[in-house]
Amino acid sequence: MNNPTCRYCNIKYDHEFIGYHMINCQNEEYYNCPYFDCKQKKNFKKANLIKHLNNKHFKQITKPKSNICLENSVSQNIDQLLKKYAFDNKLSDKAILSAIDLIEDIAKLTKSYNLFFSFISFLIRKDIKEKNLKVIENNEFVPVTYFAGRHSNPRSYIKTIREEIKIMFIDIKSDLKNHIIQNNLIKYIYSDHIYVILYLDDVNFFKDSTNVPKKGMITNMAYRLILSKKEFIKPLITSSSYEYFRTFDLCLQKHSKLSMYEREIRFAVKKFKDVQLNILDKTFSVKVHALIGDHVILQDAYKRLKNFKCQGSTPVCRCCTLSPNEYITTFLSEKVEKFLRTDVIHPDLNKGNELYSDYFHDCAEGIFADTIFA
Repeated sequence: MNNPTCRYCNIKYDHEFIGYHMINCQNEEYYNCPYFDCKQKKNFKKANLIKHLNNKHFKQITKPKSNICLENSVSQNIDQLLKKYAFDNKLSDKAILSAIDLIEDIAKLTKSYNLFFSFISFLIRKDIKEKNLKVIENNEFVPVTYFAGRHSNPRSYIKTIREEIKIMFIDIKSDLKNHIIQNNLIKYIYSDHIYVILYLDDVNFFKDSTNVPKKGMITNMAYRLILSKKEFIKPLITSSSYEYFRTFDLCLQKHSKLSMYEREIRFAVKKFKDVQLNILDKTFSVKVHALIGDHVILQDAYKRLKNFKCQGSTPVCRCCTLSPNEYITTFLSEKVEKFLRTDVIHPDLNKGNELYSDYFHDCAEGIFADTIFA
């Protein structure tokens, strides 16, 4: 069967692209089927045209957008194609550089000198090198207690050493400024202070490449700007998209667990409090509004036991003095109010931060089920 011809530009297109091409080619209310021998001669709206072509002719797909810009040089276009390929396939820096070396070798063997010389002015190599230079390392030696063995004298098997802890982070001041300018967020800043919410979570970056579940666990800290006073009550849809969450700090979980995340929280809060931004001749200070994490992390941060069941007589909740045995008998908020803690103080977080939590995360992790069905 011959390829169909667009009724508007008279150009032949592949069967699977003709529907979306006609819609993009001419903005009409109704369209005719591009197959002249089709028995259905009626007019179709846009959605109905695609359905008709899918059911009666060929499955329609949107033609992938080309990353090639004719105004750019060959090097720039190849650079963009490689970056897209690396992003789509989640390639590491080493894999990207190996792919460049492979293409260079192929260009040499085939004597494609235009292709070979276009690699000389590649930006992706420079981006990879500079990216690693922007990461800052914070080293700290902390005392860690290990139990070396079981003996009659307890002091004989306690061994305390000084272990090096590393936190990898970026230049927060530079990242904040670039984030605000590039996304035109200056119009949302309503005072001399820029408020941020910090997010803390443990992420397994290698769960698909190792049989050991805990291997490769990384403590990830990210921030998000509060763009409006209304966001103190309800987040904006705009600022809830992924691009507004910025990772700034990474640490091995085995290191962050040593201090129950206390060192990482203090480090992050101090870094943001020290920032003074100058944008459009205005000076802004940064304030940390809250730190949000799942129940496991926040229980550690507030030095509370991790008991998420309705069993036990020792109060473990960050917010109230009720024991887990009493959870099942206390449903109304007015009954809980008289049990709220008034003495919760964290050295680095604002008062009331203990009330925050990542509830959707808790539901996914099973804590919600433990609480309801225990």
